Amino acid sequence: MNAARKLLDDFHDHDLFCRESLRIRNEQGVIVPFELRPGQAKLHRAIQKQREMRVPVRIVYLKPRRVNVSAGVAAEFFHEIPFTPGQSGMVVAHLKKAAKEIWNYHRNFIRFYKPFRGVIELPARHRKPGVAGEIEFENGSTIGIETARNLDAGRAFGIRFLQLSEYAFYRNAREIGRGLINSVPDDVDTMIIKESTANGVGNPFHQDCLAAMDNTSGNEWLFVFFAWFEHPLYVRHFDSPEARAKFQSTLSTAEGDLARRHNLSLEQLAWRRWAIHNRCEGSVDTFHQEYPSTPEEAFLYSGRPRFSHVQLAKMPAIKDAPTGELQEMQGPTARLIFEPAEKGPLVVYKRPQPNKLYVAGSDVAEGIDVGDGSIGGEDPDYSVLIVADRDTGEQVAKLRARMEPDPFAEYTAAVLRWYNWAFIVPEANGPGLAYIEGLLRYGVPPGLIYHRQPQPDEQFSASASTSLQLLGWKQNAVTRQQMISLLDRYIREMAYIMHDPNTISEHFTFVIKSNGRAEHQNNCHDDEVFASGGVVVGLQHPPVDMRLVGIKAPQAQIGSVRTNGGSRSGDIRRGRLLRF
Repeated sequence: MNAARKLLDDFHDHDLFCRESLRIRNEQGVIVPFELRPGQAKLHRAIQKQREMRVPVRIVYLKPRRVNVSAGVAAEFFHEIPFTPGQSGMVVAHLKKAAKEIWNYHRNFIRFYKPFRGVIELPARHRKPGVAGEIEFENGSTIGIETARNLDAGRAFGIRFLQLSEYAFYRNAREIGRGLINSVPDDVDTMIIKESTANGVGNPFHQDCLAAMDNTSGNEWLFVFFAWFEHPLYVRHFDSPEARAKFQSTLSTAEGDLARRHNLSLEQLAWRRWAIHNRCEGSVDTFHQEYPSTPEEAFLYSGRPRFSHVQLAKMPAIKDAPTGELQEMQGPTARLIFEPAEKGPLVVYKRPQPNKLYVAGSDVAEGIDVGDGSIGGEDPDYSVLIVADRDTGEQVAKLRARMEPDPFAEYTAAVLRWYNWAFIVPEANGPGLAYIEGLLRYGVPPGLIYHRQPQPDEQFSASASTSLQLLGWKQNAVTRQQMISLLDRYIREMAYIMHDPNTISEHFTFVIKSNGRAEHQNNCHDDEVFASGGVVVGLQHPPVDMRLVGIKAPQAQIGSVRTNGGSRSGDIRRGRLLRF
């Protein structure tokens, strides 16, 4: 490797560039070399992941207080914008004070810049940087600073690098966000980073976090979360071994659970206890928002929570479960194959096991927009199927997509068959009736569909035809409350174990409104809550155990299929499972 190539490769090493060429003011006010901290390094890894995939960098970063993510974004921008002609960057902060702080990062990068390896100089500027405004380089690249109060920021010109800092605290966030994001071209060398601490639920940042966490949605944004205990400064040391032992003897059950779950040291727990009393006015909820351990902890919820947040926080969320498509391969015998894909409607937490029995609950989309209740709005509800182990109550899979009742029934039938013909509790209201008809049409045995007890208006004669009319859970004011109460009991007793982050999140945001009705928080969904309700009804009222009467459940067909020397897979378009 020649010297010029080695110099260029070293220059593109972001950690090395920051350490050698950039300077920043530390907590003591001293100008020091810029060493990437864990929160900044996590950001850079996320950027590199999308760069390697050759997709535009689009990141939503949920962070605790004071972990210097804004400075990390500034360093990323400064490494790319000045040294490439014609690049334009825009930084938007929620307050003027915050904008000035970010501006100072860039000003110090310029003022104290050290030529990389003594060779790569900073391009000349048209003018010296002031207190606020815009940095303009002679090669045509610029970095501008604005506040979110300027709703016209970025609308008049193209932006290639965009930082939306503390986005959860913007007024009119969706309006200004759309204007700015639409100013960024959709090519692989552009970058948009939304970074913020949490600020309640239902706002655009909360919605963006949920969308980015949802692997089934096809969303291009990458979700990054940094927990408070990942920050190396959030520790408090003890004066003596005796003080450490005394602190250990006073640990609460909650502190002990937290330590075991996240492998925390006593020094970290001591800082947490100190921060609750000295930074959060004694409020654990405030600490969860300002210094979260998990994304679910980060968002404080208005209204009265219907389900125990303490129990929900104990749910073992799995954030990297495989997603993909379930496809049917035809041959001498039809086989169902799970084909992993980066984005797909089916999430699998545990594959079907021989001789295992499963139960499923479903909620069919009505097309209602959670934002304003209109039909066909910008965020309509989803069709959801949740599958759980009947012996343990553990969530093993989730199917979630915006599908019409018939294709959703077809896909559901395939999932139920894959999970050894799981017993299902569907809703028998509105589109649920068409969905149940579809389940029967696509081969789900009536005996594996929940039969309700006839209500006063359903006193039919006992016959096969009327029995089919009693399929599914009939939702009304009384039975709705019964289902929610049963779900609450299963959650409190940990008899129903959720793994899916979005399933858990929807239970967090299911609240009791001022009118006394339990439903989703504004701008949130509750489709997975009612699918979970179907699961617990099925756990509470299962059909006859096929294993006890000697009926062998069909076993799952798992793996790849090869035909004519090559791999062959089915094709799913618009939610329909196509057989061939």
